[in-house]
This record gives sequence, C-alpha cells and structure tokens, in this order.
Amino acid sequence: MDLAWTDDSQKLVAVGTGKKRAVAVNIESKTSAGDIIGHTASLLCCDIKNPKPYALVLGGEDKECQFFKGPPFKFEKTF
Repeated sequence: MDLAWTDDSQKLVAVGTGKKRAVAVNIESKTSAGDIIGHTASLLCCDIKNPKPYALVLGGEDKECQFFKGPPFKFEKTF
C-alpha cells in the first residue's frame, strides 16, 4: 500500500497486507535490510527519515505506530 526509500536509493521499504506485512530490502545487494515485525493488521503507511542515521515509522489498521532505527532496521518503540 505504500513505499519509502532512503535518500541514496539503496534501501526500500514496502508495506501492505498479507502474511508478511512489511519488507525492507537493500536494493544493491538484494538482501534484507532488517526484520520488521509486530503489527497485527494490514499496514497502511511508511516513511523513512533522511539523511543518515535513518529511522523508519510504520502505521497500520491496528491503530499503532512503530518506530525502527537502522539499517538494519531494528524495533525501537510503539505508540
């Protein structure tokens, strides 16, 4: 449902519905850029704070906002 990428266009985050609701990928090496877990419903939006150090925020239908620091993106807190 939403995409966000870093200012150097090397890391991409995509969110939506399904078993794996969010994925963070390092485009150049085609590897994971972190484990994004914790939401219990579909994700609606995401954004990355640029420039470095990067931070990621996700919002979903479960009425939670989760914050991650990285990369690799690691869970920081939930509101």
